[in-house]
Amino acid sequence: LGPWVTGVFLAVFAVFIIVTLTHYYNWPVDRDMSLYASAANELIHGEKLYSSVWDVKPPAIWMTFMLAQMVVGYNSGMILFLSCVISLTLLVGFYLVGRDSGYGSWAGILAAGMWALIAGDVRFHLCEPFPEHFMNAAILFSIWVFLKRSDGSIKSAIVIGLLWFIASMYKHSIVLAMAAFGLCYLLMAAYQKRLKLALKDLLVIAGVGCVGWLCVFGYFTMTGRFTIFYQTMFTWAMDRFSSPIDNVWIKSSPQWMYLPFERLKFYIYPMLFAIGGIVAGCSHKKQQVWWLLAFYMLFAHIASTSHRTSYAHYYYYWIPPLLLGTACALVAIGRASFYGARVFGIGLALVLMASLFIPQMPFYGKDFDELYSKGIYDVYKEERRLGYDLYSLMNENDRLFLWGKDM
Repeated sequence: LGPWVTGVFLAVFAVFIIVTLTHYYNWPVDRDMSLYASAANELIHGEKLYSSVWDVKPPAIWMTFMLAQMVVGYNSGMILFLSCVISLTLLVGFYLVGRDSGYGSWAGILAAGMWALIAGDVRFHLCEPFPEHFMNAAILFSIWVFLKRSDGSIKSAIVIGLLWFIASMYKHSIVLAMAAFGLCYLLMAAYQKRLKLALKDLLVIAGVGCVGWLCVFGYFTMTGRFTIFYQTMFTWAMDRFSSPIDNVWIKSSPQWMYLPFERLKFYIYPMLFAIGGIVAGCSHKKQQVWWLLAFYMLFAHIASTSHRTSYAHYYYYWIPPLLLGTACALVAIGRASFYGARVFGIGLALVLMASLFIPQMPFYGKDFDELYSKGIYDVYKEERRLGYDLYSLMNENDRLFLWGKDM
């Protein structure tokens, strides 16, 4: 594909993403979004993270929402703004990784196109800027750098280390999954007789991450908040959410293995297709990308199960390997030697894309009140109405303080 054709595809996908996300502008948001937005507003007005504004996540998500508020103000627009920015960033990431996977521009176009179709999926809350989206973007671009690098490039390893450090600054529990990814990379390098290079890469990547976290510890030490930072990030988190290793061990047992399929039930066909592609592709001549996708799935499993709870957004880590695996498999089928392979591949791609988008269509034809007229979603309506009522009663400089988990 030429650059103009690729540009047209990506432009159409970008417009589609923005239009679908804009549809949800006036919908109630998840309580996590309310927490991030309100906490960012307090931080901008002088409050201190982990001292007067408290949560168990590292600083990156708060900084992200602070930047959004500086751009668009403290309103619902900051949620839409962040959703559009991260969704478009992921769009580019999917295209670049797919293109440089060894299956060419069509793999990138297919992966980006599938992401465009689900980026506004309200059923899975993909339309909201959860931390996992930003972490996925960092991991995706790190894989792209790895695919593009030349052997022995320390600069590339440093960039990958920075991207992984950024991901860990959104949720530090991801470090366990990163360690597993690194171990898999070592095993693949040993098989390819490149163990020495892989060890050097991992030392550089880990070193960059350690330096980054030491700088964070240093900042909180200099501001006199190291104790509260450490207790929040590690002591309290371990007591409240259990050990990530224990959580992964428990949720890797047979009785828990249904969870990824249950959480990702809206994308079950691409999921099965990607798993089949990875199983078949690991013995293919372009096996490196398939092994990377297999490692990415292991990473997704560990990252999504390292928490004691199992909220839907913990399973966002599965989205990149599923879409990329599906895209590469579709291109491989289209290039197969049997008669009609290209037509079959195109038809299969259209069917899979239709399975992603058609079930979402009812959500784009109605607003929130029409779709959720009763049931558990009544609480969202009541919260929105309460917000408007409180706003009408408060003066410009009044502040409302809430104590508790539900904001």
